[in-house]
Amino acid sequence: MYWMCRITLYIFLLLLTSCAQKIPIDGGPKDTEAPFISISTPSSLETNFIGTELNFEFNEFIEATTLPSKLIFTPSLEEKPKVIVGSKKIKIVVENQLEENTTYIINFSDNIKDITERNVISPDPFVFSTGDHIDSAKLSGSVVNALTLEPIEKIWVLAYKESIAKRDSLPWKVKPTYLIQTSSSGNFTFKNMSAGKYLLYALQEEDQNFTYNEKVELIAFDTLLQNTNDTLQNITLKLFSEELPTLWSVKDKQNTGYGKVSLFFPD
Repeated sequence: MYWMCRITLYIFLLLLTSCAQKIPIDGGPKDTEAPFISISTPSSLETNFIGTELNFEFNEFIEATTLPSKLIFTPSLEEKPKVIVGSKKIKIVVENQLEENTTYIINFSDNIKDITERNVISPDPFVFSTGDHIDSAKLSGSVVNALTLEPIEKIWVLAYKESIAKRDSLPWKVKPTYLIQTSSSGNFTFKNMSAGKYLLYALQEEDQNFTYNEKVELIAFDTLLQNTNDTLQNITLKLFSEELPTLWSVKDKQNTGYGKVSLFFPD
């Protein structure tokens, strides 16, 4: 009787486990939506903004560890703004009061992502003004390789307003008024610029300080001031590498005659 009970129980458990349906754990549908700004001060396209702190709150948790070093804030500021990143918030603090009657453009680029699927925020810049209107001037063009004439992507285009365009130190020491990166087709379009004339450079930036380092970076420049009022804009910047002169060190020298010196160089 005892063994019959055990056999019956064993058969019952075997049937029970064989009939059980195995259901895999499902984490739900994949998140394909990029994070977006839900609340901000100032708001997008706000005018007459006064203050030195800008606050942004997102609709979900974000990852933005590269943003403090790669934030693009134009027109360029004298001091780099401080960026504080939270789980869903970002605060930008400028050292000095913003210029009056100026339209500012903040480009987060690809430096803000959600923490789940790392979807990147929209590339559209954030625009606001300290004056009573938003500037709407534009400059468009392309960057190509000077030898092959092939378009080049991810090249920084620098625009210097006319008042600083004649300085001898640009683009080595002077930061641009506006800057933007070329698209995958090598094209660029500056938007929300202050109307006027600008001198354009293009740099293949290595250190992202937006000044020219001739040892490692490629450069292109325009010899003409470009006017934002021109309706037909066909600006092409040709990127090339400057060849630096070869420097030689003198190993030894000898006086070989009256008024003559022989120089000896290392092998």
